[in-house]
Amino acid sequence: MSTEKLTDELPVDKTLQLFTLVEGISLIILIGIAMPLKYIWNIPEAVKVMGWLHGILFVILMVLITKYCLRISDSEIAIKTFIILFFSAFLPLGWMIADKYVFEKSL
Repeated sequence: MSTEKLTDELPVDKTLQLFTLVEGISLIILIGIAMPLKYIWNIPEAVKVMGWLHGILFVILMVLITKYCLRISDSEIAIKTFIILFFSAFLPLGWMIADKYVFEKSL
């Protein structure tokens, strides 16, 4: 896969761009704060609350990614964009990858 930005061909969706950031922050909080609270200090409620919140945000993000990619007329670019956005959603700082390779400029 080429590492050039796909931006020239794509409309920038600020809602999706912001949502990738929010979902990424929820994953960082889940992994960096809630998980240590559960497994080091025996406070499982943090994971329960943050896990639910992150799960809901993740599902909404997947819907937004799918809707965004369906708007792209070139199927090859749509598939590349979907792959980048989909897999970056699983990484704690994946929103940076999405921002660099898909969206026009950082928030």
